[in-house]
Amino acid sequence: MKIIKIVKIIITNILIFCLFFFIVDFCLYNKFVIQYKKEQSSQIQETDKPINYLDNYKSEYSPHTYQAFKNNTNIFGNRTIPIIKNALKGSILMFGCSYTHGDLLEDNQTLGYLIYEKTKRNVFNYGISSGCIQHMLYMLSNMNFDKLKPYNPEYVIYIYIPEHLFRVHNKINPNSVMINGSCITYKLQNDKLQLQKPILPDFFYKTYILKAFLYNQDEYIFKNTLQNRYESFALFNEILLQSKQKLNEKFPNIKFIILRYRVNGDEEYRELPFMWEVLKSEGFIIIDTQEIIGRKFEYNSDDCAEDGYHPSFKTWKLLVPKIIEKLNL
Repeated sequence: MKIIKIVKIIITNILIFCLFFFIVDFCLYNKFVIQYKKEQSSQIQETDKPINYLDNYKSEYSPHTYQAFKNNTNIFGNRTIPIIKNALKGSILMFGCSYTHGDLLEDNQTLGYLIYEKTKRNVFNYGISSGCIQHMLYMLSNMNFDKLKPYNPEYVIYIYIPEHLFRVHNKINPNSVMINGSCITYKLQNDKLQLQKPILPDFFYKTYILKAFLYNQDEYIFKNTLQNRYESFALFNEILLQSKQKLNEKFPNIKFIILRYRVNGDEEYRELPFMWEVLKSEGFIIIDTQEIIGRKFEYNSDDCAEDGYHPSFKTWKLLVPKIIEKLNL
C-alpha cells in the first residue's frame, strides 16, 4: 500500500508539473504572437500567419532545421527543373534561402528555372526557406555530390541578403512562432568550425519555453555592435571558405558566384565596409544587383511577390539577362 501511495504522489506531481509547464508555454506562445504581429509592417499574408499552438507540436519540423535537414538526400535539388541529358554546357548549383528557392513562385518562375530556360544548362536549386550559408556547408558535408559529376558543375551561385549575417548563428530563425525545431548552426572555436548539434531531445525545440531562452540569446547577437559585426562576418566568411573548398575538391574548375541582392531599407549597416573586397580577394565573384540594373529593389512594389518582401517573377526576368551577360553563360 505504501508503494502504491508513493507512485500516486509521483504521478500527481508529474501531472502538476506538466500542467504548469504547458500553461507557461502557452502564455509564452501568446506573447510571441503579439510581438510578431506588432513587428509586421504590413498586413500579414496567409502564408505568414503564426502557426497554431497545437499545430506547432503536431506538424513536421521546419524544413531548414537540423531535425528535418539531417535526412535530406535529394541530390538534385529542392525545385522541379527538368534535367537536360548530354547538355553542351556545364551545370549550375544554386544555394541560399527563400530567395533562391523562390517562395510564392511557381517552379517555372524561379531564378534557377529562368537561367536553365535561357542558357540550356542544368540548374540544381538547393535553396531552402529560412535557410542560410550554413545549410550549403551542411549539404556539401553530408550529401553525395559526386553524383553530379556527369553534369559537369561549372558554377555555384549563392544569393546573399544582409539578414544572412545574423541568421548565420541565430538559434531562432525566422522567429519564435514560425519555427519548431533546432536551427543548423556552426561555431568558430579556435579558428575551427564546429557544427552545433541539438543537445536536448528534439521535442524540446518545439516548446516556447526553450524558444524564449534561445530568443534571448539571439537578441544579444542582434545588437549592432562592432564586435558582433566582426564575429558575424568571421563566421560567415569561414563557412563560405569551407564550402568553396569542398566544392573545389569535387569540381576543381567550379566558379563561386555571390549574387548580392540589394533592396532599399535592408540593414546593410550590419555589413563591414571591407567585407566585399575581402571576399573578392578570396576568389569569390561578386555580382551586385544594384550595379547591373542601376537601382536598388523596393519592398512592397512590383519588385516583390504577393507578400511585399520576396522577389517577384518580374524581378527575376529583369535580372536573368544581366546575370547571363555578366557571367557569359
